[in-house]
Amino acid sequence: MTRVSADPPPEPPDERDTLRLVLERNVAVVVAALRGAGPAPLAALLAARTAAAAIEDTTQGLVTEARRAGHTWQEIGQLLSISRQAAQQRFTAPGPDDPAHQFAALGRRAAQIVQQLRDGD
Repeated sequence: MTRVSADPPPEPPDERDTLRLVLERNVAVVVAALRGAGPAPLAALLAARTAAAAIEDTTQGLVTEARRAGHTWQEIGQLLSISRQAAQQRFTAPGPDDPAHQFAALGRRAAQIVQQLRDGD
């Protein structure tokens, strides 16, 4: 007989939690490598690249939040040292079929793999 647990399954982490975790873990790998106590150079390189992709995803999300809070493309562009038009073109959210959207998911998966290797899994 199968016993059914009364506890609901845990909620999956939201996008912000996932990005935070990816950044924390990959930056830790890169910092360790810079101190000379880290993993092999290729693992550190992958961690650096994954962190860069996560930073790009984070920037995209923060721009979206800034726009929802009423900030203009002019303000965002000025902060990022790009034109209003460049900011709008760069940060208009890609659709699910856009390669940039697909690469972001691949970057997160790569970060998970790096962490599993680091943990010995």
